[in-house]
Amino acid sequence: IKFLDSIYEIASTEKEIEKLIEPEALTNNSPFYDFIIVGSGPGGAVSARELKKHGFKTLIIEQGGKDDNNKIKPYSYSEMREKYVNAGVNTTFGNCKITYVEGSTFGGGSEVNSGLYHRTPEEVLNKWASQYDLKNTSAKDLSKYFKTIERELRISYFPKKALPKASLVLAKGAKKLNLNCLEIPRWFDYKDNFSEKGTKMTMQQTYLKNYILLGGEYILKSKVIRLKKEGGNWAVFVNQKTKIKKLITRNVILSAGTFGTPTILRKSKLSKLAGKSFQMHPTIKIVALFDHEINSEKMGVPVHQVKDKNYPFSLGCSISSRPYLNLAMLDHPFEKKIVDENWKRMAIYYATIIPETSGKMKKIPFFKNMIPVYNLSKQDKRNLANGLKKLSEVLLSAGAIKLFPCIQDSF
Repeated sequence: IKFLDSIYEIASTEKEIEKLIEPEALTNNSPFYDFIIVGSGPGGAVSARELKKHGFKTLIIEQGGKDDNNKIKPYSYSEMREKYVNAGVNTTFGNCKITYVEGSTFGGGSEVNSGLYHRTPEEVLNKWASQYDLKNTSAKDLSKYFKTIERELRISYFPKKALPKASLVLAKGAKKLNLNCLEIPRWFDYKDNFSEKGTKMTMQQTYLKNYILLGGEYILKSKVIRLKKEGGNWAVFVNQKTKIKKLITRNVILSAGTFGTPTILRKSKLSKLAGKSFQMHPTIKIVALFDHEINSEKMGVPVHQVKDKNYPFSLGCSISSRPYLNLAMLDHPFEKKIVDENWKRMAIYYATIIPETSGKMKKIPFFKNMIPVYNLSKQDKRNLANGLKKLSEVLLSAGAIKLFPCIQDSF
């Protein structure tokens, strides 16, 4: 019920509901490919572009649709309905309920997220090298590739004269408490040095655009059901407009997301381990009210994050449009009117952790698909609680006059 309330809060504020145009069915009908790439997000898009550059016959299969004319407004109900798996209504099972979203559109998550960019941390690379015996993957080894990516995605910082006020508030509070606060760059091509105007450099704007110009093929609104080895090739069974189509390829690249990829592997009986271990970054949010304006209809994506080596959590600021503020205040129903009257003085902030636990995909009776199960440890919950506490201290230090944690009955 709460999820449906959330969608209603966003839907009720939109004047027009946009819908993606249904794409044509696969028209090429090529009987054979060198590579079929399942999923068009960053992993699939980069792979497809590189393979096509080297002359391979490739096909991308994408479960979602494509917004050709950029008609759908970012962070809107139309975007949730048309570009997210299950309209963004997903949750884990276990000792906690972690709600999550997955992109389901041409370009994957890059089309719907904020586009904040981090190089893979050196400590993570070292851990992977040790745990999986990876070669030539140190920060120094990968530096030239990072630089190429950053050039192609126009990785850049927000124009100083247009930095979102809600973002600067976080930086102000962190400075008062001597916490390390950074502005995080984005994959965004800013139009000038004075405003937030520009183009988000998603996969559609970059790698997929190059892929299509090179003659790369793709099909939309098509879901891969399973894979089967046939001789030296792979048969890929695709559900397209209620019809099952079989495509043949020498190689398959699965880039269907945290839950899509293991689902395909398990249904294809190719792996019993797929989906047995995945990790999320649980986030807890809080709405802050100030005595001055920090929000506006044109406020860009907040770009500051508190990352301090002394704490096992990170702090940041979320999209804080009126619909999302209403959504965040669902745990405070008697305070709902405060958003309508004061939304320009309000913003949503979060604390997030890297948990010590991992989740797993399980097949549960009466459910068609596997279900993600996640159990947080006591330490994970403690870290989230401490993160919320520290976030409150930061916001109060920055001048917040009232805080609304997104936990029922919590003041």
